[in-house]
Amino acid sequence: MPGGGPSALPERDATTLAVLPDGAVAVSSKPGSTHLLSPDLDEVLASWPMFWGWEKQHGPEDDPFAASISVTPSGRLLCMTSEYGLGNWAGAHTNIVAVSEPGTALGPGDKPLLRAIATLDARTDCQSGADSYAHVRYGDEPVGRGNRPSPSLTEALSELTGTSGSLCGSLDSKMTRPAALGDDLFVVPVFGKTYRSSNRGQEFGFALVGDRGVLQGRLGGLHLREDSPFTGFDFTVVADPYRARAFHLKRYGLYAWSADGVLRARMSTAEKPFKPLVHFALLECTPAGELLLAHRRQHLLLRVQVSQDLDDLAVAVEAALKGYGRERTARKKQYAPVNWLWSDSAATVILSDEPSSWLSRPAPWGCRFLRACSSSVSPRRPGRLDGTPKRAAVSTRQAARGAVDARGVLRRHPHPPRRSARPSLRGDERVTVRGCLRLLVVARSGWSVSERKQVPASLRLPCVAPAGEPSQSRATTGV
Repeated sequence: MPGGGPSALPERDATTLAVLPDGAVAVSSKPGSTHLLSPDLDEVLASWPMFWGWEKQHGPEDDPFAASISVTPSGRLLCMTSEYGLGNWAGAHTNIVAVSEPGTALGPGDKPLLRAIATLDARTDCQSGADSYAHVRYGDEPVGRGNRPSPSLTEALSELTGTSGSLCGSLDSKMTRPAALGDDLFVVPVFGKTYRSSNRGQEFGFALVGDRGVLQGRLGGLHLREDSPFTGFDFTVVADPYRARAFHLKRYGLYAWSADGVLRARMSTAEKPFKPLVHFALLECTPAGELLLAHRRQHLLLRVQVSQDLDDLAVAVEAALKGYGRERTARKKQYAPVNWLWSDSAATVILSDEPSSWLSRPAPWGCRFLRACSSSVSPRRPGRLDGTPKRAAVSTRQAARGAVDARGVLRRHPHPPRRSARPSLRGDERVTVRGCLRLLVVARSGWSVSERKQVPASLRLPCVAPAGEPSQSRATTGV
């Protein structure tokens, strides 16, 4: 936090962000924790924590809201919540899709009721009355045991796809973050049971669910094997609720659907113009109708303009990918990245004698943007990760291989660091949580979280613009 203190938010995996209508930022993570940040990202306004455990915790410290939140055009909250006592599984699992009522808002001291519209797994024989949460309701009672939407998504999709009763169908299925196609239509990604061996060809589906809980179909045109999201394990679906269309990017291509579930565009990565898509991840669809793609290795964002006619999407994507290399070269000359870690000497830093505790751990909110936001990162060299030589006890075998020089300094580290190891940051190179999170929110949402206070120029890092447009610095390179 500003001032050098540790982060007020605990570390979680699968963290999502949502910009609420009042400008506040909701940070949600599994199994059901939600933290509300001020529009300026300098204060935690409220927290509703949910801790991991084999069974439900009882007490004031366990007061969850949602594992993920999306916002519809009218301001309703589309949420995914967790339950205990499902099937033979221990712990909490995301199982309920719920929406808030129109006119309600999430804020300090105000946790709106959520109306359940779909349940993934209805095997709740092991549940008790204590496993329910009062803010998630079906009818007039909290969701629990038999009081839930029926049939379940597992049963409905199995019936729709003809895999009912099949062990290779949707049994023990899971779901990921729902996306809003409008105020009354949502997309819920569901995928079947995973195995240790290859899961390519396993059942999956992007269910279309109405706000009354009726399954209206699914996003069609996908082959279980040729279009399997299990390769790369990416089930992310983003939606443009203002134009009623959905998008999905996986190892095999980029797909676009209309609100009726009809596949309108498919760009296969087997085709030469679209091969670079395998290096990108789909982040979000902005209110302006742009697709935000993030390069997985080079930490750059690519904006793709999407016209009203989805038949022209392939042309726009091809033009954006062609312009990416040219814009990336210009950014390399400007920022001189090291190992694709972009640096800005003018970035806000924290001068502190005590290193912040969260800097020594993986970046909070499940993001990988910390390295790209640092003011300077040393290249990897033999020895320490920050480039300084490392002295160590030298064995005769190392000396025989010539791994050390006359001073006893290792020329080649005998045990190279793992690829996941992150470079170390010196005390004067730490960035504030406020700056990092502001950049992340802009990257995820595509617009400033506060009209009163734009992102400082010193914190703006390059964003690759579509071909034919001037480059802008409204989004961060870190992802």
